[in-house]
Amino acid sequence: MSTADVSGNAVPRGIRLGPNLSIGYLSAALILLGAAILVPIAYSVYFGPSGWSPGLTWWIRWMITIGVSSAIFAVKHTGARWVLAAYAVNHSVAIGTGMSGLVPMSDGLINVTHVVFWTPAVIVLARSLRTIDRGSVYGVWHMVAMATMIISLVFDYRDAFKYLFL
Repeated sequence: MSTADVSGNAVPRGIRLGPNLSIGYLSAALILLGAAILVPIAYSVYFGPSGWSPGLTWWIRWMITIGVSSAIFAVKHTGARWVLAAYAVNHSVAIGTGMSGLVPMSDGLINVTHVVFWTPAVIVLARSLRTIDRGSVYGVWHMVAMATMIISLVFDYRDAFKYLFL
């Protein structure tokens, strides 16, 4: 379902964000839901006590900053929607299974969920590299988000393998 904007281009029905930009109701709801899931996690990591080393604490804070900031770009950019979804679903599954007692909450569980949910987001970001303006604010965020997730995944694949098979 779409309507035509002032220039005659098809624009999906939903929430109008400007004369040439509209976002579907489902997309808007999912963006808000993703941000709502990540904000309490970010708050607890930024301001709560942690048993992690200072370096690891700052790295985790950085990764959560990338995840939460994806909501800013998710309205207009598919890559940011994938990152937001990957972060929100990853943390929902990891925390939900850990709290439910289905799987013991551990670093290994987080590594497995990163591998499962972040890998598709990184693939989407990598495939869209040719189409982004790397000098734009989104382009810079896109490159930084992809690099952050790849760095994390290097360790996550190793640790997920250890968790699952050793």
